[in-house]
Amino acid sequence: TDPVLASDLISALESDEPPELDGDRYLLLGERLADEGERTDAYALIRRLIDLGYSPYDRLIFVLAQLYEGPGPHRDLRQARALYEELVRDYPLSVHWRESRSRIEYLDRHFFLIR
Repeated sequence: TDPVLASDLISALESDEPPELDGDRYLLLGERLADEGERTDAYALIRRLIDLGYSPYDRLIFVLAQLYEGPGPHRDLRQARALYEELVRDYPLSVHWRESRSRIEYLDRHFFLIR
């Protein structure tokens, strides 16, 4: 990923008048940043897309949950679980529903409901 492009895009989204482009395009960049280890930039981008109301919302919260679940400065398993739960509760037809349900079960089994 071109670092100038990523930072320019994040800056554009933080402006008072963010660009009117398809959220999928931004989301793909966020996913690519995460895949390339640029998790802080990916987090900032996805978080801003959610704040601005871009869609598809279910996919945005799924990717953000994955970022919270993964390694890095934003790791927060409780927040990841809460986002997966939101997706399962509010988006029963989402293509991410089954995997979100699975992640909730995994997190509960290995981190939250340990006996």
